[in-house]
Amino acid sequence: QQPQQTYGYQAQQTHGAPAVRGGSHGSIASSSGQPLFVSTDLGCGESTWEQADACCKQNGLVLASLDSAEKNNFVNQEMAKRGLPFWWIGGRNNGGQWIWIKNSSPISAYFWSNTGAAGTPQPDNREGNEVCLAVMNNFYKDGIVWHDIACHHPKPFVCERA
Repeated sequence: QQPQQTYGYQAQQTHGAPAVRGGSHGSIASSSGQPLFVSTDLGCGESTWEQADACCKQNGLVLASLDSAEKNNFVNQEMAKRGLPFWWIGGRNNGGQWIWIKNSSPISAYFWSNTGAAGTPQPDNREGNEVCLAVMNNFYKDGIVWHDIACHHPKPFVCERA
């Protein structure tokens, strides 16, 4: 069976991929082989962080935890390939501590931006309610890095197996 063509590069057909609208969707797989699923490939499009979380869960997935440099770099490369300005990942501020929602573990690998809209290092909670984690693609001329963002902004997102 031929791989599914997706946005100009080959998406691997993953055994046991979530069934969405009656069919299996392709995934992108990091060098460690862990499949990741992009919202547009799941038919979800841009969503608030809560909607993104719900779409992942509806498909037996969770928002991706970029808990290693390898996974973070892989997701950054995919973002650059797709030309996306940003996307949601599975980090959230829980009472002042940043955690991965996949397993409630503290975020220990940090790839925060050194700047943001206010020119201060991230996380900065500039809007007063920036409790969701997004990867932004040179949005503030700072490379592909993490920013704390208010959860209501619609963005594409990345899911992984729960």
